[in-house]
Amino acid sequence: MNRQRRPRPQRATNGPSNTVNSSIRPGMSVAIVKKLDQPTGRLTYGIVAETLTNSAQHHRGIKVRLTDGSVGRVQRILEGTRETREEYVQEPLNSSSSTMSLSDFIRVRASRTIDDEEERDEKSSWTCSMCTFINSGFLVACEMCECKK
Repeated sequence: MNRQRRPRPQRATNGPSNTVNSSIRPGMSVAIVKKLDQPTGRLTYGIVAETLTNSAQHHRGIKVRLTDGSVGRVQRILEGTRETREEYVQEPLNSSSSTMSLSDFIRVRASRTIDDEEERDEKSSWTCSMCTFINSGFLVACEMCECKK
């Protein structure tokens, strides 16, 4: 045993209540930030169904599941039962990107038109009617017998 080693410092228990597991109970009204909303800081409001963090304390906030199924870390405990969401509205860090949709991440190609079909047909391979050789779509005459397309 190393006797010169200093003892570990005691953990501070006077941190914010949203980081202490014992201060969050099912049925409490809370404001959470979902994983998807972490860059924007957008809050989701609801009632705690269960706590998901097993440790007594977590520096980013205790992870909970709300009654609507949302999962996130508690940012604020809403006190009292009559307080409304409007009292706690917080502007996101970047309001221009506060609402994201699937179309922000996926590019959708325009549907094919008749012109695309004709162009594809012109570039696809073709069979010579004289010698039955399969030619490239870029050729205008057969590569073997030089018969026109």
